[in-house]
Formats: sequence, structure tokens, C-alpha cells
Amino acid sequence: MEFGKTNAQIAYLLRCVASSYTLRSFDRFQITAYERAADVIEHLGAELYDLWESQTLENVEGIGVTLTKRLNDYFKHTKDSYLIKQVNKIPTPVFTLMQVPGIGSKTAYRLVVEFHLEKSKNILKDIEHIAKNDKIVPLGGFGEKSQAEILTLVKTFQSKQYKTRRMRLDQSYGIFDKVSEYLLLNEKIKILYPVGSLRRFNPTIGDIDIVAVCEESDSENVINYFTKYPQTKIVEGKGERKGAIIISSGVHIQLRTTPLNKLGAMLQYNTGCKEHNIKLREYALKKGFSLSEYGITKVASSKFRVPSETRTINFVSEEKFYNFLGLDYIPPELRQGGGEIEDALRHKTPKLVELADILGDLQIHSNYPLEPSHDAGVDSYDDILSEASERGYKYIAYTDHNPSVSRHSDEQIISLLGKRQQYINKLLYKKSERTKYFISPEVDIKPDGRLAIPAKAMQYVDFILVAIHSLFNQNRADMTKRILNAFSFPKVKIFAHPTTRLIGGRDEIVADWEIIFKEAKKRSIALEINGAPEKLDLPDNLITLAKGIGCKFSLGTDTHELTQLENMRYAVAFARRGGLTKSDIINCKTFKEISKWLVKY
Repeated sequence: MEFGKTNAQIAYLLRCVASSYTLRSFDRFQITAYERAADVIEHLGAELYDLWESQTLENVEGIGVTLTKRLNDYFKHTKDSYLIKQVNKIPTPVFTLMQVPGIGSKTAYRLVVEFHLEKSKNILKDIEHIAKNDKIVPLGGFGEKSQAEILTLVKTFQSKQYKTRRMRLDQSYGIFDKVSEYLLLNEKIKILYPVGSLRRFNPTIGDIDIVAVCEESDSENVINYFTKYPQTKIVEGKGERKGAIIISSGVHIQLRTTPLNKLGAMLQYNTGCKEHNIKLREYALKKGFSLSEYGITKVASSKFRVPSETRTINFVSEEKFYNFLGLDYIPPELRQGGGEIEDALRHKTPKLVELADILGDLQIHSNYPLEPSHDAGVDSYDDILSEASERGYKYIAYTDHNPSVSRHSDEQIISLLGKRQQYINKLLYKKSERTKYFISPEVDIKPDGRLAIPAKAMQYVDFILVAIHSLFNQNRADMTKRILNAFSFPKVKIFAHPTTRLIGGRDEIVADWEIIFKEAKKRSIALEINGAPEKLDLPDNLITLAKGIGCKFSLGTDTHELTQLENMRYAVAFARRGGLTKSDIINCKTFKEISKWLVKY
């Protein structure tokens, strides 16, 4: 089994150790200590690994001296640590089976051992098969009732795998891309579009909705082909123009078909959120029209001209659909049910930033041995620059995490950053003709607002990107003061992933954002929109607030390996959700312009 270093992963590890202890008849006091510690860590406001990094692990209430030593050993020597060794004493399928509510550790262990399933790769299916064939009853201590109960518990647990789950944006697009690859093998399909929350770039997605363009006479053929997708587990529905399936991962996918001449209405109807579509229908009704996924229908006298030969108007594009109603085209990312329809009516819909407008990526991590406080990248400075050049970027920023404070003195940190600057310039100076580079660290903001690098180290960087990586549960006043203090240091020019949220994993910090944004504007500090799919930070509501205050923004992918440079599409999407234009974003500036703005000499 593999375990990570997030609070949730560590809590699960400790519960597995507790189960291992239980099965090996350890003292009940030791078992309880691990179970309680797991509960504490799971609800901890700060990341346990960050506390270990800052050498404050012993301050966590509910974790005793012995367990603190075990965790220290785990963070230092993960695979060879005491905790992992305890888990490895029990067959892995036991822990998988224990995840089924109602099946305890002793029952799971006995089933695995009695039926020699220690190396089972699908323990749930194996136990279901064994129970269906009445093989559990003959075991001592089991009867028909307990066998039936085990079968019901396992089947119920497995069925939950096919219920809709919220997915990250990148995971959803990954599934969409795979389904699209299959669908486009059908020559009847001309083009595919994602719709719904996926097209609006919501941070999490439930169902995946797709529109396929084909001739009306080919629609049934397309739907039949769709339901035969190789990963289909369940066909939920199938009609002439619509099909719905559940794939093996439990994701619901719906496909609708439309001829090209009706595409505009189909995309509009299936893209906007509920509130947007309701407001648009109400607006249209006042003008004498009703809206559907097939077009716009005249229902009463209207000042708009309607062809006399038909009551329903078709639209090949959404632009024509919105324009017919007297509105600017409203991009999908803005269809959130706010004031976008009023803006479109007054022709004040902003010209949103596009991916092609981005001239550089301002958060990238390398594999340079800076002995950082957090994860290093996996690629070299040279490879990063080459890839950025291939993508047409005019510049990038190397933003490796600052050297670990817990493992280095100030003098060592200064030396490491100095040697890094020399190394980069010597290696890349002559290679940066097409794509220029900035040298920056991503620097931790300490709990009191000081930065995790000494002042003398700042001579070795062009600018500083600051971020919070620990003690996320400070109160509103202290967190606000902490951030404002960090802004006062020289060369601070970007505030990275400001809310620190991890989608589905960690809530946003609590701070007075209006005060923070005003100070960022005053000091010309850009607010990052982080394109990492697990972050997508700033959230769009705070982007809108900051834009209203007059802040500037920086788009970064938080790349730790080269394929993550693709995450710029998500950073741009969130900038669009916040209503940003080219003029709001610093990495839409030319190299000469951003050098004047970003670098303080």
C-alpha cells in the first residue's frame, strides 16, 4: 500500500496501523491512541507535514511523544518507517475490504486468509462471488444470515461507485477527451462540444454532458454507437437524439445530437447554469419569445422581425442566438446567473482574456537541488526553457520553493540562492534568445508575516512570489496582518494561490480580502490565479472583487513537471470566469513591459 503526506492520508495510515494492532492483539490502549490521533489529524487546521517541516509537530494536542517519534520517522524514511512496516504485516486486501461499512477488521482478515485472497486485485468482486456460491456459511462462526449480510454490504458498497461524484476539472476533461476520441471514429459525427458545467469551467464537475453535430437522419446511429463505448457499465437511457451511460469509473455521461443549423440553440440551452437560463427566458418572454434547445419561437407580437414562413428560428451559432435577442454574445464562463445579461443588454460584456494572450508562465518549479521547503519539480531549467519556447512563450519565471528553514541556517540559504542564480545565468544566458527568464523563489510567509529567506538573499532574485504553506487556521485578524506584513518586504511582486484552498481537501483561509486587495493594489503586487486543477485559486468571486478594487493578476500553472504547463488553460478559464481582460493580467505584457513592472533593481 502507498500512503502520502496529506492529513487525510496520514489519518488513514494511522487507522490502518490501529487495525493491524487489533488483528495482532496489541494492547487496547495503543490501539485507541492511534485511532484518536487519526481523528485529531483529520480535522487539523494546518497540514501535519508543514508542522513537521517547521519543527512544531510536538505542539499538536492529541499526539503523544511516541507517536510524534513515529511520524518523524515516517516523514524522513517513509517506505522503511515503523508505521509502514506495521501496515505491511497485514495483507493489503484486508484494508480494502474494511472500507465496506459493516465489515470489521477481524471479519475482513478472516475472509481474506480463509479463502487465500492475500494477493487479490479485486477483493470486493471475489468476496461477492464467494458469498453468492454459499462458501462463507461452512466457516465456523458464520451462518446464512451473516453470509447474506456480507453479500448485501459488499454489493451496496460497490453500487455507490456508480453514483455521481464530483470530479476535478482536469479529470473531467480527461474523460471527455477519451470519450471524444472514441466518438469521432464514427464518421457520422462532424464535431463535438462539451456543455454544462464542464464548458463553464466549474472547479468541480458532476455529470459530463456532450453535444454532437450530425445529420438528423444519422442521430439514432450516433446514439447507438455512443452507448457501446467500451467503458460503458450501465446504459441509463437511449433515444433518437439523446443517450446516457455510466462508465466503469462511475461517471455519468450524456450525449445529445443536433444538426448544424440548430447548433447555436443547443449549445446555449445546455451550457448556462440554471439561474442564467431562467433569467434569459424571462428576458425573452418580455420580448415575445420562448427559448428551447431547438431554437427561438415567437409566442406573441414582437418588435423583432420573424420570417413569416416559420414560428421557430434556428441558429448555427450562439453568437447569432444572443444577438437576435439584442444582446452581446455572453461567453460560457460568464453564464453564472449574475449581472451578465444586463451587461450584454447594455453592450458592456468585457472582451475576455484568451489563452493566446498569455505571453509567459509565472510559476514553474525545477529539479534544481535547492533543498526546498516543499516539493521540487522534476525537470531541468534547460528543459523547461526549451518547452516554454516551443509553446511560444516570451518569458517564464523559475519559482522553486525557498530552501527549508528547518534544515538550513540563514547563511546556508543565502549561499544556496546565490549559487542557483549563478548556475541559471551560466547555463541559460545564451539560450534565452526566444524565451527570456526571471529568477524568483516561491517564499513561505511565516505565521508572523516574515519571509522564509533572509534579507541578504534577495540580491539573488529578480522578484519574490509569496505564499502561505502552513498554519492555515489562524483567525481572520491574524491572517490578514500576516499577509499585509509579507507585502511590506522588498521585491514581493506576486501573491501565490492566495486562499490556499485544495479543492475537496482544504477550505480557504479566513482573511479580510478587501483590505488585502487594496494593499496589493497600493504596492503593485499581482494576485495569482493558480491553474493547478486542485487549487484554481483565486476563486472567481474573489477575482471579481479584486478586479473591482483595481488589482492586477498573474497567471501561473504551478508546474512541477512539464505536462502541467497545460494547466494554463485552467488559469485562463478562471480569469475569464472573473471577467478579466488582457489589461488586467501582467503576463499579457511584453517582456520589456513586464520587466519594468515586475523587477525592482
